[in-house]
Amino acid sequence: MITFIKKIISGQKKLYLGILAVLSLLSSFEFISVVMYSTSNIEVDFANGYILQLVTGIVIMIAFALTLFVNNYIINNKNEEFSLLLLCGRNMKQIIRYILIQFGLLFLISYALGFLIGWGWVYMYSAIYDAVITVDLTNILIIYGALFLTKMIYVIVIDMGKFMRIKTDIAGYMNHVPRKTTNFNPFKLMSSGLALKGEKPKTIDMLPKGKILSTILGILLIYIGFTPMLRSIENNNLPTYFAFSLLGEVLIIDNTFPLLFDLLHNKVLLKSKNWIISLSNLKDLTDVMTAMINISAVVVPIIISFLFLQSVSIDVQNAMMMSFFALMASMFLCFIIRFMIYLPTRASVIATMRALGYNKKSIFKIHYQEMMLFIILIVIFPIVMYGSLLYQSYLVNMITYNTFITMIAIYIILYTFMSIYMIVSYRKLIKEVYDDVRYLNHGE
Repeated sequence: MITFIKKIISGQKKLYLGILAVLSLLSSFEFISVVMYSTSNIEVDFANGYILQLVTGIVIMIAFALTLFVNNYIINNKNEEFSLLLLCGRNMKQIIRYILIQFGLLFLISYALGFLIGWGWVYMYSAIYDAVITVDLTNILIIYGALFLTKMIYVIVIDMGKFMRIKTDIAGYMNHVPRKTTNFNPFKLMSSGLALKGEKPKTIDMLPKGKILSTILGILLIYIGFTPMLRSIENNNLPTYFAFSLLGEVLIIDNTFPLLFDLLHNKVLLKSKNWIISLSNLKDLTDVMTAMINISAVVVPIIISFLFLQSVSIDVQNAMMMSFFALMASMFLCFIIRFMIYLPTRASVIATMRALGYNKKSIFKIHYQEMMLFIILIVIFPIVMYGSLLYQSYLVNMITYNTFITMIAIYIILYTFMSIYMIVSYRKLIKEVYDDVRYLNHGE
């Protein structure tokens, strides 16, 4: 078992080092949030203290969930490895041991490194804000250790579920008995029915009424909620307006691209084949990244809202900056990991486009269009909305100038890096597929 794991790790050394780096950073963000949650030297009233603990608690849960997402992304690409173990006759006890050795050791090392990196974040916070962090180390270790144990339980359950699904699939394949089939002549239909009468089958255009209504509702909710907040950030009904605005944002982000594709693909977009392929690819991309997109669309505005729903002290604002950075960096890493796993699946699509006669320049253009639409709706649209609210908060002295600039800069810098990475990765894949003879058969 150990020899088998060593061979797997040595054969995928770069992948495991990358995963270890990501898990270590996620663990360090959990650690800094635990420190901020447990700190005892930030003198605040009950309301400010409650907001600080609520924000750091949300970030801890999100970092925890994102770590499990990373685990899911890993095991989704281990079908062959898991199948090989099952075909070799490994029992459940051996499989649990395999999970504990490979994944348990990986998470343990990442948590140890996260502890060290997390202290680095604490010292950086102290240096930037000239603050002294006083914490109970025992309390921090208990919370941090409890997070690790809980995470390992989830990892074992998720990975065992994956093993059981593969085992069921293998058993079904081995016990499969082919059914008797009748001879079917597909050309028979051409000489009967409507074809004989010279009639064409009717085509029914089904409007996506649900998506249309959801999109209209989203626009109305944003207008109802966002406009009053933009006029006055000190409105008494601000939480209600914010809830309307947030719900409208999520509805628009989730429905816009599928709605455009469903409405336009059979009429308007047929006149522009590049756009129909761009929207089709974009629909696939957003379907794959739905969880990450919704977390970004919901959690980031909620964290930002704590700064303008109630005036908080400068110390709490500074502590929230570290938690906000931890949240954004965690999502940035998980976006990158998910895109890294998604990208190879596009090779066959690019090969097919080449076989259909698209040149390299046209394929580049199609994917640039896809990325630009993704960036506009998923990245720019939310920051324009909630950045304007942060600016309003600054104008009425609810937050400091440093807080406003820092939060906007963190968002823009991390998402800019993510966008550049996605565009460059697409360009690299297109060059590889277009110039490599191995992909010719995929398209033809």
